[in-house]
This record gives sequence, structure tokens and C-alpha cells, in this order.
Amino acid sequence: MDLYENIRKLYVLETSKREIARKLGISRNTVRKYCKGEHIPGEKTHRNRDNPVLTDEVKEIIKGYIREDEDAPKKQKHTSRRIHRRLVEKHSFKGGESTVRAYVAELKSQNRKKVFLPLSFSPGEAMQVDWGEFTFYLGDEKTRGYILCFRMCHSCAIYVRAFARSNLESFLEGHVKCFNYFGGVPRTLIYDNLKAAVKEGWGKHAKVQDSFLPIVAHYAFNTRFCNIASGNEKGLVENLVGYARRNCMVPVPRVASWEELNEKLQTFCNNYMEHRISGRERTVGSMYEDEKGALIPLPVKPFEASIMREAKVDYYSTVHFDRNRYSVPVTMKGRTVTLKGSAFRVEIYCRGERIADHERLFKQGGYSYRLEHYIPLLERRPGAVNNAIPVREHPLRKTLKEYAKGFENPDKAMVNLLALSQEWDMEQFSKALEEVKRKGIHSLALLREILNRKEDENRDCLERASPVFRPGPSVRVVEMADYDLLLRGGN
Repeated sequence: MDLYENIRKLYVLETSKREIARKLGISRNTVRKYCKGEHIPGEKTHRNRDNPVLTDEVKEIIKGYIREDEDAPKKQKHTSRRIHRRLVEKHSFKGGESTVRAYVAELKSQNRKKVFLPLSFSPGEAMQVDWGEFTFYLGDEKTRGYILCFRMCHSCAIYVRAFARSNLESFLEGHVKCFNYFGGVPRTLIYDNLKAAVKEGWGKHAKVQDSFLPIVAHYAFNTRFCNIASGNEKGLVENLVGYARRNCMVPVPRVASWEELNEKLQTFCNNYMEHRISGRERTVGSMYEDEKGALIPLPVKPFEASIMREAKVDYYSTVHFDRNRYSVPVTMKGRTVTLKGSAFRVEIYCRGERIADHERLFKQGGYSYRLEHYIPLLERRPGAVNNAIPVREHPLRKTLKEYAKGFENPDKAMVNLLALSQEWDMEQFSKALEEVKRKGIHSLALLREILNRKEDENRDCLERASPVFRPGPSVRVVEMADYDLLLRGGN
């Protein structure tokens, strides 16, 4: 580098090339190469040589193989070796595997270097939707759940609701709850390829599920679906899924019911309105106030988020729904009924009349028996009262069985006691039963009298706590001049 420096300095001083070569003891060719600064010592020159075997035709074939992999399973994509073998077998390729490997690496490197556009949305223009999975304790049982997350694209206001399954009925109910929460509907909802919403295809070519079309029509919103592996197309809600898990599910929550969990999530959504996103001057709630007026108004009648099925009542007076059994009144045996399944409940109808209502079961092979459905059958067959499953699940079974032993026919008395327990609040019935047991009297009539009396007492207490105005006797207004007539002896 010192020699290069001396050449350049002498040349700047307008020393001739011959003189520079003589003074520095180097050839004139060396002086000619470096005097003008066209070349720097140690600089590597790169030659772009065309590979004679990697022709444009071969490059297009390799690109075609890479495009095929976009729809292929993760573990069934082309390796460089596999591409090379296919080129040799099908196209008589003469080049080496290293040549193919270098070009494939170059293509993949170009694909990884993606650039995304910053987006902006008008108030009420769009909302993004996605599912997320989490774990919590329902009582003492470790349970898997799913959160359906919604996020407004303009204000970034959020709504999150938990479900036991990511099925159609939960998907529909989540939409209804979300629209009610925001008091309106955005003009477009953005999804990835959710099974509940997409029948086939993706992106612009996605076909909407027939079962999803009714809610789209009822709330009059448009749908937009993302391309495969393009989470950036709904990045707002992708971030929300992780944010909700980190802030609502850490530490792992312990709740007594799904209702309690969803109340906590709604409080989380309410508090998020006070949040200010980095780079924005206003809070989420303040921006949502601008967005609220731009939403599509809610329809007069809310959408019924449930699925309908028909089923025949079996000889156990139950119907099958989603691999579980639910009881109906024994008078329905052999009839075809309609089941309406929502995210957390199962309702059963016959000719438009609701005949049963159950909490939905989520484990396979379960059953839900309602004791009142089997009372008429037990009255005809009292001998089965001690072994009937609906009876064995009664919270006061042991107490009732012990009390029934004092009757002449314990089994029949047990059936009558069970029937009476279905007419009253369980806590109220339990207190009345303890009172009649303390008296040492075995009488259904007395037990019913105590229950009626307690109901009257409760009603009186309620009336005393909330007094109601009762009008007294009406009094006619008297004119004082009438008394003057009496004093004068007039009539």
C-alpha cells in the first residue's frame, strides 16, 4: 500500500510515468495501472461467467419445482438433491449437484427477503378474526380451550371470547357476541382459511362455507380471506392472540365456570380501551369512538348461533348429539325431535315446543340426565328408584333415602320425595327437609306445608323490604259553606 501511495502522490505532482518508474524502481506497466486510481492493490475482481449447463430453461424448471412446494406438506418438499435427480432423469441434465444446490439456495434467499407495505384503514372499514389455543383449570381439571379474537383495523379495539371448541357454533356465537359488544358491524371481516368459514381454496379463490353464509347475509358484512402462510395479511389479530395469552392466561387461570372466564376476558377488553399503542397519540377507546359511528347498524333480531339436528328418542329416553346423550321426558320415547346445539347448551324441541334444556358436554361418551324427565316412569316402577342413574346423581339422595325408610313403602315414598324436590329450589327444599326431620315426623303433607309456609314468609319479607302503595278509603271534599246552611236550619 506504501508503494501505491507513492505512485499516486508523484503522479499528482505531474511527474512523468517514466520518472516515477525510475525513482521507485518499478516497471512502467505497474505505474500505468495504479497512477490514475482505477485499481486498488488487493482488490478482488468478480467475473460474471455464464454457467453453460445452468441454462434459462433449466432455471425455469427449478423454479417450477419450488412453486410446487408451496402447496406441499412441510415434510414433503423438494431438496436440492431431489431436484438434481429429477433434472438428470427427466431432462438429461449434465451439471453437478453443487450447481443446483447453489441456485436453489439463491432462490430461497430471495424468497425470504420479503418487504411489507404499511397499511391504514378507515373507521369501520375492516376487522380481523382468528382462533388461538390456551390451557386453564376448570375447577381442579386441567382443560384445553380456544379463544376467538376480533380486532378492529382502525382503532385496534379488541374482543376476545373463550370456547370449549373451535367449531361452527362457537364461531357463530363469537361473532354475535362481538357485534353486540361493539354495537355494530364492520364492513369487511378478514380471515385466514378457517374451516368454519372456508369450504375450499384460499385467498381470492376461497369458497365460503354454506353454513357461514346466513350470518354473513344477516349482518350484511363482506368477507376477505388471506393467502396460505400469510399471517402478515392479518397481523393485527395475530399479535392479539399472543397478547391475550400472555396477559390473560399467565399465570394459568383457575375458574369455576366458562362464564367466569369470559367475564374476566370481557374486563380485559374493556380495560384495553384505555391502552395507547406505541406511535399513536390517542387511546384505543378514543379512536373507537370515531369508528363506532361508521359501523353497520345491528339488525333488529340477533342471529341464532346454533346448529340444528334431528334425532330419534331411544328406549332410555335420550337422544344422541355430538357423541353424547341427553335426556328428554319419557313420554317422547320413539319420537323424532329437533336438537339445537350452541356453544355451551343443547336445547331439544318437539313440534316447536322446547321439551328439554341441557348444558353441553364436551367429552365423548357422556350423558346428561334430568331427573324430572324420569319421575313418571319411576312412579310406575318405584322398585328401580335406588339404582336409577338420574336418582343416584341427586345431591340429596342419601338424605332422602334415609328419611324415606320411616314410611310404610320406602321406595314409593322416595319417588314422591324426589318429585317434590323438583318443584322447589334445592336449598329451600333441603332446609325444609331438615326441619321436618327434627320434628321426627314422616309426612309428605307436612313437608309440603313447610315449603309453602317458607315461600309465603319469603314473599312477606320481600313485600316488607319493598313496600307497595295501597290506596285507602276515598274521602269526598266538603265545602265549608255547607255548614253555614246547617246553622241556619237549612237543608
